[in-house]
Amino acid sequence: MKLKYSILIAFIIWFFLFRVEIFNFWIRLLISSIILLIIALFNLKNIKFSKPNLKFLLIGLLSGFIFYILLYFGFYIFQKLVYEGAKSVYNLSVGIEPTIIFIILIFTSSCEEIFWRGYVQNSLLHSYGFYKSVLITSIIYSSVHISSLNIPLIFVAFVMGILWGFLYNWSKSLLAVIASHITWTELVFVIFPLT
Repeated sequence: MKLKYSILIAFIIWFFLFRVEIFNFWIRLLISSIILLIIALFNLKNIKFSKPNLKFLLIGLLSGFIFYILLYFGFYIFQKLVYEGAKSVYNLSVGIEPTIIFIILIFTSSCEEIFWRGYVQNSLLHSYGFYKSVLITSIIYSSVHISSLNIPLIFVAFVMGILWGFLYNWSKSLLAVIASHITWTELVFVIFPLT
């Protein structure tokens, strides 16, 4: 499948995720992430998998923690501007057992990184080089969140896309980026929520 069609599908399923009230949000996120994973797996030739490496696992865990700290301070500095957006994201977790969210986030974070960094960014790297591939992927990654109608979420997706994009290009390790994404989402949604 061509990259442009894969990205179009990502926009469609993220619209489904945020705008179609069927099942609950976390089930929709799971379904959406599975679709991204399937698309990425059909394009394995564009994904570079490296051997699992303890060094990159630790780098991923540490960077996820550092990225959370940055988000934490950004949230409190700009709280008046972003509080309602953050609150609407946290409202998606109301009534859902945190353990279920914890497990879902492990899977969905992995799927997203395999698709966005492993497939999309890696595909763009060949045509656009290091910096442009990170920027373009981050713009697309944040743009799929537009259907959420949540400006702080769109902005955070852009910043995180940049950070994970640089981490991926620097480490050449999907494991590092997956570990970082999982650590960050678990801290944000389950362990130390901002609101």
